[in-house]
Amino acid sequence: MALRSSISSSAPRAALLPALALLAVTAIRLYGLSEVSLPDYDSVRNWQIVQEVAHGNLRNLFHHGSPAFSLVLAPIAWFTSDYRVYQHLNALLGVAALAWLVQFVERKLRLTALEAALLLLFTGTSVFLTFSGRDFTMGSMSLLVFVGLLRTHYLRLQQPSVRLLMQTTGWLALGLSVNYKFLLTLPILGMLELLYSQGLLWKPAMLARVLLRLLAPYIVLGLLGMVGGLPWYRWPAVYYNLVFPGLPMPLVGLGTCASTGYTTCATSGTSSRRCCCWAWLLECCSQYGAGYNICLGGSFLLICPHTWEYGRGVF
Repeated sequence: MALRSSISSSAPRAALLPALALLAVTAIRLYGLSEVSLPDYDSVRNWQIVQEVAHGNLRNLFHHGSPAFSLVLAPIAWFTSDYRVYQHLNALLGVAALAWLVQFVERKLRLTALEAALLLLFTGTSVFLTFSGRDFTMGSMSLLVFVGLLRTHYLRLQQPSVRLLMQTTGWLALGLSVNYKFLLTLPILGMLELLYSQGLLWKPAMLARVLLRLLAPYIVLGLLGMVGGLPWYRWPAVYYNLVFPGLPMPLVGLGTCASTGYTTCATSGTSSRRCCCWAWLLECCSQYGAGYNICLGGSFLLICPHTWEYGRGVF
């Protein structure tokens, strides 16, 4: 009796270990985040596109083939344009995705609370996940959707059914809308379906339903893009450009912004007013107005009230 009561009393304490590990990972991801800037071009570009989409400008909706990323986060721009808000939300989203993934592994491998806590700490403090959890790219949202796809498809292979197959297809369609890299899951999922799914997917009627669900985001968001003035093929064109890349973006040397007189530099060095080492990477839109200066890795990015276009007499 004494041994049994000791085990039952220690169980709640052991269950706290994953929670404490999750708090530790959250603290690491958020530490000093309010004091740093957006760390790279993609983060700044995504922040800019979210502002554009929130105000009805859909010109860059399919940038990187990730329209869902911008559409989901666009409502936040109605309340604030502070990039630190997006960084913190992205960091918390990455922590939530990691917790969901570790919970799945814990249940399938029947890990103890201590093992689950150690797994959380080990994965949550990895260099790649920590860095990608502190920027503003699709990594955190992609991980969350991938975990949903992983959990659903694993269950679908254990219990072949139409409901689980359509749920898996829904997660995959969402993933393709968030990040084009979900294309890499298609051959893996197809092979697993061939080997373990008892042929359910390959029935003509079922295959048609699956393809229709996968195409639904392309149809709906393609129509949305057309409303915004984009050609219907804008999203598929992203995939074409991945296979057949166009001309690289030209590197730009020292120059001056025609509207403000601010001197920019493409690599390093000094400028007459501010060093805008990252300025050549962006196309700044007029609706933001003057006065935005974002610190990037010790340099300054000036967002001027006129459009900066790549290599066309501006730099």
